[in-house]
Amino acid sequence: TGGWLDGLRQLWQWDELAAEIGDTLLIDCDDQASLSETLGFTPTKIKKSIEDLLEEKRPGKSLSEAIHATEFPNISIVPATGRLFDVAEFINATSVAKAFHLTKILQELPGNFRAVIFDCPGERGLMCLNALTAAQEVMLVYEPTKKDWTTLNRKNLPYVTRIRETSNPDLKFAGVLITKYESGQDIAET
Repeated sequence: TGGWLDGLRQLWQWDELAAEIGDTLLIDCDDQASLSETLGFTPTKIKKSIEDLLEEKRPGKSLSEAIHATEFPNISIVPATGRLFDVAEFINATSVAKAFHLTKILQELPGNFRAVIFDCPGERGLMCLNALTAAQEVMLVYEPTKKDWTTLNRKNLPYVTRIRETSNPDLKFAGVLITKYESGQDIAET
């Protein structure tokens, strides 16, 4: 969800994350490609992206080609190039099994990865649906504002429940990560 990277940086340094978890694969599922760009992956530096994998007729056969090493030990990324919205719209219009594209892609995941982290947009679109269908756990990231907490309670928690009921009954709720918290801040005032 949006704000994920900021929140993660507040908790760990990248090298500490890799030491804690082990080999970790980040998958940028956000059309803005902020995670990819933050880690230095611009479209010209990407040999194969998440968009390329989603566009293939037989997903999963070339996942290893889309995995890029980062400057951080034990952390790799499947980057996005900023074309995800268009690719997702095409899948939404043409695919019967819309929710399972990332699940199929991950069937070819190399065995060295101990964790896969999806960076998803804040809205509940096709990429979020795919990530939640493929995930084992979900952690929602929010700023401590009244608007964010209202969205969490009225929209996103019920959405996670629907995913459990329809496409991923084993999905576990890992919690909520609060980002951009300022000491003394009162959620009722924001």
